[in-house]
Parts: sequence; C-alpha cells; structure tokens
Amino acid sequence: MKIAITGHTKGIGQALYHELVQKGHDVYGYSRSNGYDICKEIDIDRILMETNDFDVFINNAYYPNSQLYLLKNKVQQWDNQKKLIINVASKAVYTEVVPEFMKDYIRDKKSQIDFIMQRKLKASPQILNLVVGLVDTEMSKSLSAKKLKTQDIAELLCNLITFKDRIYVQDLMIDVPYQDWTEIRPANQ
Repeated sequence: MKIAITGHTKGIGQALYHELVQKGHDVYGYSRSNGYDICKEIDIDRILMETNDFDVFINNAYYPNSQLYLLKNKVQQWDNQKKLIINVASKAVYTEVVPEFMKDYIRDKKSQIDFIMQRKLKASPQILNLVVGLVDTEMSKSLSAKKLKTQDIAELLCNLITFKDRIYVQDLMIDVPYQDWTEIRPANQ
C-alpha cells in the first residue's frame, strides 16, 4: 500500500514509519526534516496534493490548527473513495484539569474528534480516530505516569491497516494497562 505519514521523524510517527517500511509498504514521510512544515499553509497544501493517489494518510504531526486543516481537506479530497485516514488524537481531551502548556493542543484535538464524529455514518473515506493515552515522547516527559511505547502503537496500527478492506475500525482508544488518569501529576511533584 502507498502510505503517507506526517511527523515521521519522532515519536509515534517515527516508530510507525519504520514498522510500515519493514512490512513492505511504500511509505512517504512528511516532516520539517525533509521540507514539509505543517505550520506553513504552502507545505500543507503540498502534502495534500502529493498524497492524492495514496491509499492511507496518517495525520500524526501536531501544530495548532494545522492537523485539523489537514484532516478536513484530506477528507474532502478523498470523498467517496476507498481510502483510509488515521487521525492521531489524545486521551487528554477527556481530562478536567489541563496543564497550561497543553490548552491549545487539547482544544485542537477536541475539534478533530468533533469533526470525525460528524462523519460517523459516512462510508468513505474511512477515518480511524486513534485516541492515545500518554506516550513515551518528548511532550509527555513533564508528566509522571506510565506511558505507551511508540513501537507497540506502531505494531498495532500496522495490523489495523492491513485489515482496512475487511474491517472498518472507526474509534480506537489505547492506553497502558491500569493507568489511572486522576493520579497523573507533573514529574516534579
């Protein structure tokens, strides 16, 4: 399959990129490191144009408003086509207390989930709303809690992608076993 992934050089994106390549997929990464900065509209539009004939689009990289823009425009571009969009969201949208540095992030992730909810009854393109708990990445270093391993997420998604024409998974929330989100605290406490 021909697969595009934003944010392929760090965290979930990096692990997923390598796992998909290892499984023999034709994978293209879009990150600042190779000239695609999703904080720039011109680069977002290039990504959309260059990935039009792909089978799967993994909307992983985050920048305020940009991930939602990519999601909405890719859905419009692929309307009524047998393709798959995986949108990486966050379980943090369900928490009541949000650290100040995450407020924009949470607002954007909620907007993505709301947009996807409006499309639940549409057949295509398929959208997998992947809601992840804390992942062992740079963003979560300041929080003291158990964290998901990026490789575990990559392996799970690779398997789901292979089933895209047999099983339509619309929502998937994953987290480490027995993680109580009411007990998550800043690492310095």
